[in-house]
Amino acid sequence: MKRIKKNRAGLLIILGFTCQGLLLGSHLQAQPDPELSRARLEISPTQCVSVTQGDKCHVDVKVQWQTQAGGTYCLKSSHSLEALKCWTGAQSGYIEQTIVTTKPVVFTLYKEDGAELAKRELKLMWVYKRSGRSPASWRMF
Repeated sequence: MKRIKKNRAGLLIILGFTCQGLLLGSHLQAQPDPELSRARLEISPTQCVSVTQGDKCHVDVKVQWQTQAGGTYCLKSSHSLEALKCWTGAQSGYIEQTIVTTKPVVFTLYKEDGAELAKRELKLMWVYKRSGRSPASWRMF
């Protein structure tokens, strides 16, 4: 099916669509990894609360994961360069980790070949926003 359309400058634009083109376009889309959609990663708690913005946040995080197929899986965090723990021949795993941070922490579950399966973020919250003024500032009046 072809349509002819005029744009604002008065030029003719021909738009052409075919059934084959639409079908081809749908095959070019990346197909999601089925194992990725079946992997489950959960953290508890999902946020860490400090008193003042920028202060260190202390939290004991429980991380639990589960996949459909057994294999070698590793859990990493943005807080550390090395894996927190790896499991061999497992379909699920659990770890408790004490975190002290001033930034959000992202936990990622990987397959042994490096493929990322699931990701969760530990968000930071605070009770009081840090003021723009230094706490050691002096007032005259």
